[in-house]
Amino acid sequence: MSYQALYRKYRPKNFDEVLGQEAITQVLRNQIRTRTVGHAYLFSGIRGTGKTSMAKIMAKAVNCLDPRDGNPCNQCEVCRSVNQENFMDVMEIDAASNNGVDNIRELREHSKYTPSKGKYKVYIIDEVQMLSTGAFNALLKTLEEPSEHVLFILATTEPQKIPVTILSRCQRFDFKRVSPEAMAGGLERILKDLDITYDAQILPLIAHKSEGAMRDALSLLEKIVGFQGSHLALDVTLKTLGYVAHRDLLVIFEGIVSDNLTTALETLDSLIKEGIPVAQLMEQFLEFIRNAMLVKVFKGASDIIELPREQQMAIYETLQFIELKDYARMTSLIHEGMGNLKYAANPRINLELMMISLSLIFKQEEAGQLPEVGETGPREKVPREIAKAPSRPIASQAPPQEATQALKGNWERVLKRLSDENKMIYAFLIEGEFQAIKDNEIAIVYESGYDFHLENLMATANKAKVEEIVAEIFGEPYQIKGIMKGRPPEKKDLSETVREFLGEEYQDILDIK
Repeated sequence: MSYQALYRKYRPKNFDEVLGQEAITQVLRNQIRTRTVGHAYLFSGIRGTGKTSMAKIMAKAVNCLDPRDGNPCNQCEVCRSVNQENFMDVMEIDAASNNGVDNIRELREHSKYTPSKGKYKVYIIDEVQMLSTGAFNALLKTLEEPSEHVLFILATTEPQKIPVTILSRCQRFDFKRVSPEAMAGGLERILKDLDITYDAQILPLIAHKSEGAMRDALSLLEKIVGFQGSHLALDVTLKTLGYVAHRDLLVIFEGIVSDNLTTALETLDSLIKEGIPVAQLMEQFLEFIRNAMLVKVFKGASDIIELPREQQMAIYETLQFIELKDYARMTSLIHEGMGNLKYAANPRINLELMMISLSLIFKQEEAGQLPEVGETGPREKVPREIAKAPSRPIASQAPPQEATQALKGNWERVLKRLSDENKMIYAFLIEGEFQAIKDNEIAIVYESGYDFHLENLMATANKAKVEEIVAEIFGEPYQIKGIMKGRPPEKKDLSETVREFLGEEYQDILDIK
């Protein structure tokens, strides 16, 4: 016999073998046992949860010559024919490729004839949401006046696309995701049957990766077995699935919170060179932070965290000094970084900048740099000394020293707001030096080499965000200007220079062109 994929070879043969859908199997078995089978069923749910398998089992059970407590016997001529997919009274139709009204009209004509061997003609229509409007109307007529020997089983991943007139004529069953425990148990039985040994952490890893879809889990298992053979090792499995090892995530996190960015960035570099996409690194790091946060909440291991208990306790013992507010800030910053990723010309730069921004959270708290909300005075400690004024004056008029100090006090509150609400803009802004030029204008002066920060700060959306917060805290609007030290000021237009010299009394003359 030719090779069969694992998901076909181990397709459930009776209701007891269907994983994670106990409530549905109980109802269907009771109906078959008591001979109260309906004429139309709708199975809905995500991919790989057993909808088509359940439909085939039911097709066998209603036609089985020797049913056993609602289950098909899988030994009679009918059951064997259905398993071999050559039973004439069971038809499986793919609505994605047979979605026209003519296909459904042909089905209607075919359904008028009595079954050739079984008790029921069973029509399994997969991906039924793909039918056209005309096809749905033709199907509706059949469902309104069904023959007593016909059974329709509709399967879909998008029940919201099916007309309510169809839904109201079907018994609907919503298939839930298969739990990690049930999935791991099913995979364990399959590996035992295949005589394959494995490291203990592999099955929970596959269950988590498949997101509740058993077919996906079997496809992943087949890929891993094809790569490794008779023994499945954890480290090789991680690379096969594109996963980052837990220890690497822990090293990156420890580097961020302990101001050891060198180690964190070197670990990131090695992972990127191994071929792990930046987006996947961000997703897995976000999941690591989520797990660490839940460990903090539960003060130890919990069943709702999809990690082995020893890993949970290692996180708790290593990172218990991290506060929940820090996790919340990190989560917000990573979400923002993931949102900006699709617009990035070089995703790696975004990832590295995000890591640096994450480390700033802990640097500031260590140095006591973040003032409380409502504080208007200057910080006790500042990240660096305010640089001396540039050698070339920025503007001809400067505000008084008292006014400048007041502006600087409020500026600390602006930085605090940005550190809470938008870490990316904060990272761009913190590298510049605050300086007031004149009324309603604030300059952010950058040292040479910080062109990237200046350009991103002056981007329309970022600049608008800063000016919005400034207006709220200062009580009046201020314009933000970014200036690079050592760069000559832009030349003014001749008419603007003359206007400044003559004054506003000659405004009408200057407006004449």
